[in-house]
Amino acid sequence: NRLDDVYVRDTVANRTRLVSIAKDGRLGNDYSVEPSISYDGRYVAFTTWADNLFRDRNGHALDVVVKDLETGRLELVSRSTNGAQATRNSFFPVISGNGRFVVFQSAPAAISGAAEAQRAVEGHSWPDGERVRVRMGLHTGEGKLGGDNYIGIDVHRAARIASAGHGGQVLMSGSTRALVEGS
Repeated sequence: NRLDDVYVRDTVANRTRLVSIAKDGRLGNDYSVEPSISYDGRYVAFTTWADNLFRDRNGHALDVVVKDLETGRLELVSRSTNGAQATRNSFFPVISGNGRFVVFQSAPAAISGAAEAQRAVEGHSWPDGERVRVRMGLHTGEGKLGGDNYIGIDVHRAARIASAGHGGQVLMSGSTRALVEGS
C-alpha cells in the first residue's frame, strides 16, 4: 500500500507479520506508526491515521489502537471523556508488559479508556456468574521510560490513587482533572 505499516518480527520462527490490518484482512488506508509490544508478544499498541481499520468517527485525527495478535481484535483506546472516539490527536503509545495498560499523550482519552475498560469488565460473562470489579487510578505527570516500562514518582502516584478506590471505581488526580475539565 506504499504507506508506513506496523509489523511484528518473530526472530525464533523467522516470520514477519503485518499488524496494522483490520480483522477481516483489509490493509490500513493511511499511515500506522509508533508500535509498542507487550512482553509476551500478544498485544501491540500503535498510532494510526487509517480510518478503515475500525469505525472511525473523528476524521483525520491520530488514534491509538491495540491489536490482539491471538484473536485479531483491534481496539480503539483513545477515547474522550464521554466514551466517544477522541477528537484530538493521541500518540506515542506504550503498552505494559502484560498488555493491560496503555500509556499515551491524551488525558481525556485516558479517562474514556478507563471507563470503557470498566464497562467491558462489567459486561463480561465470568465463570460461575461471578462479578469482577476492578479499580483504576489515573494521574498526569512525567513518567520516565526505564527500559520498556514507565517508572518514577508519577507512576507510583497513579498506583496509590488506584489503591484508594474500590471495585468499579475510576479515580483521578487533581492534575488529570484540571486537564479534562470543560472537555
